Amino acid sequence: MKFPRVLTLLLAAMALLPVGCSNCRQIPGSGGPASSTVVRDYVVEGAPDHPSALVYPPLVYEPPDPASLREVLPNGMIVYIKEDHSLPTFDLSMTFRTGSLWEPADKVGLADMTGSLVRNGGTADMTPDQVNEKIEAMAGSIETSIGTTQGSASLSGLKEDIDAGLALFRQVLLQPAFLEDEIRRYRERTVQSLARRNDNPRGILSREFERLLYGSHPVARRVTKSGIERITRNDLLDFYRKSFQPGGTFVSVAGDFDRKAMIAKLGALFADWKPAAQEWAKTPEVPMQFRGGVYLVDKPRVNQGFVTIGHLGIRKDNPDIHALDVMNYILGGGSFTSRLTSRVRSDEGLAYSVGSRFGSDYLYPGAFSANYQSKAPTVLFAAQIVLEEIERLRREPVSASELDNAKNAFIERFPSNFSTAFGTVNVLADNEYNGRPMDYYAKYRDRIRAVTAEDVQRVAKQYLHPDGLAILIVGNLDKIRKGIDRHPVDINSLGTVKTLELKDPLGDDF
Repeated sequence: MKFPRVLTLLLAAMALLPVGCSNCRQIPGSGGPASSTVVRDYVVEGAPDHPSALVYPPLVYEPPDPASLREVLPNGMIVYIKEDHSLPTFDLSMTFRTGSLWEPADKVGLADMTGSLVRNGGTADMTPDQVNEKIEAMAGSIETSIGTTQGSASLSGLKEDIDAGLALFRQVLLQPAFLEDEIRRYRERTVQSLARRNDNPRGILSREFERLLYGSHPVARRVTKSGIERITRNDLLDFYRKSFQPGGTFVSVAGDFDRKAMIAKLGALFADWKPAAQEWAKTPEVPMQFRGGVYLVDKPRVNQGFVTIGHLGIRKDNPDIHALDVMNYILGGGSFTSRLTSRVRSDEGLAYSVGSRFGSDYLYPGAFSANYQSKAPTVLFAAQIVLEEIERLRREPVSASELDNAKNAFIERFPSNFSTAFGTVNVLADNEYNGRPMDYYAKYRDRIRAVTAEDVQRVAKQYLHPDGLAILIVGNLDKIRKGIDRHPVDINSLGTVKTLELKDPLGDDF
């Protein structure tokens, strides 16, 4: 008889067990002598009685000095560069000062369209298919995009293709063709996508929450069918010229190369790419209004309620940002250790995923939000718990253990920002791009350590506004209003109730 390999190994291991020894004890209730059913006690000198008593040596780590990785090209582009010979590959990214915040109000979507078609709209000498074939032949990647407040371009590939990859990257970046056929295809794909944007509850939740917080501010504007069809090739070229130019551009590059040689390659590659005038309009201020109340979007066929509770947050230059990070970790940002997860998920079983974030941005205030998804009848009960926990943070100091756990989490995961060479140069380039001091990361952990329980309660009182919380719910409103008998919650007790009507996804007023 042949035994499977795993079973054979198991039988061999069992044969090595001692038949009897002074360190063996009988398993209670086994019904046999100590020699037939045993557990062997291995005693390690000085070992604690319980895992909770384990003591670890302090984590010693110092972030890299930004100046040691920083170079400036002849045309003014700032480069953060680091050699990494662990793999025969290289990665490069560029960050540009641009964004959808500055696109014309009647042509929303211009920024995203420009960012996409720089890469996918062909070049002066190649069709999109030819570009794709060259990239695939090198087993590499080239991507470009424009988001809300910045644009990006990236290149990755094998060490042996550095020169060919850089040459192709330059052509894509500096000689985009914006072919009319590709513009047409982009419009068609976009309009097809717009037609479906009232189908996804999560998409509705995100979109309507931004509208509640930001009103008519550019950050909350949405693409329309007429707007995207209004964009011309000349519009794309104009926005491209303003966006993709070396003034204020940062480069991050890491991989299997010689640093001096790579700097020389980049300098030569972009030697004739000169900075041009870049005049973006001043970012409009966001009125700090808190639109408290309950806002409902009816999706009768959805058996779950999708919920966001929140209001406007802060900018990243706020001096209280570290105390707010610690506060939010305790509230809902700390995953299974957070108060919201403990109460909403663990204690009551109302949601699989629940959490909070205190968002921030550099050019406008971010958003504070608590988010969860629950069965329709338990949505209001879960909302009541979230509101109670927000108020408790304002009313009473957090415990010493909660404070220590939160601070230790930020401090202990801090080195992960620099766990790879490419991640390191990206972090440092982003830091300078956004105007933070060069010693920001050198002082970061000390600022976290300095946060006290009094600080947490102070910022909770100052920056959390219970009366100004917008409670946005997307789901089956009949079931949500009805609730559950064992935990009845009157929806009107949560605030003034208003039902939001979904607009035509292809309409001009979307």
